[in-house]
Amino acid sequence: MEEFDLDKRIFKGLEGLDMLKFAIINLVSCNGTKSISFSEVSCDYEVLRDKTDRRTCFFPFQLIFNYGVSFLESLEKASSDDIKNMEPHMKKAVLRLNAFYKSIEYNQTCLKKVFDMKLKGEEMAATETDISITLAEHLLGKLAPGESYKIDNKAREKKSCRCGCKVTPVFDGTGIGMKKQL
Repeated sequence: MEEFDLDKRIFKGLEGLDMLKFAIINLVSCNGTKSISFSEVSCDYEVLRDKTDRRTCFFPFQLIFNYGVSFLESLEKASSDDIKNMEPHMKKAVLRLNAFYKSIEYNQTCLKKVFDMKLKGEEMAATETDISITLAEHLLGKLAPGESYKIDNKAREKKSCRCGCKVTPVFDGTGIGMKKQL
C-alpha cells in the first residue's frame, strides 16, 4: 500500500489564520496592462471603506479562502487511504505542495543567494530577469501544476538561474489572448 508522509509544515500556517485579514481595494488605474517591465508598473487604488464611518473594511482570510482552509484542515486529519482516494487533481495538488515543503530549505538557499546579490550591490548584481528566473524556478514553478511555467520572452538578458543550479528556464509569451504577432 502506498504510504503518504505529509510534511507537517503544510499545516503550520493554519495556526493564527483568524488574525489575518484583507482590506479590499478598487483598482482605479494601472499601466500593468501594457507590455512593460514589472518594476515599472504603477497602480492607483482606493481602499473600500464603510459608508457611514469611513473606516477601512477588512475581511477575514478564512471568509475569502474558506474552501482551501477547510480542505487543509481535513487533510491534516486524513489517512493515507484518504489521500490515495482523493480526486486526481486534488491528490496532485497535495503531492506538489508536499514536495515543495520537502525541498524548501534548498529552494530558500537558492532564493537567498540571488536576492543577496541584489542587496549587496555586487558588480554582477542580480537583475530583474535574474530574480524572475529564480522566483520561477525555486518558488512559483515548484507550486505550479506539472512544474510548468514560462518567463516573459521580452525579458532582458535571458540566461540560466544565477543561484548555481544551472537550470535554463523556458522563455515564451505570457500574455492572455491571441499569440499572433501583429
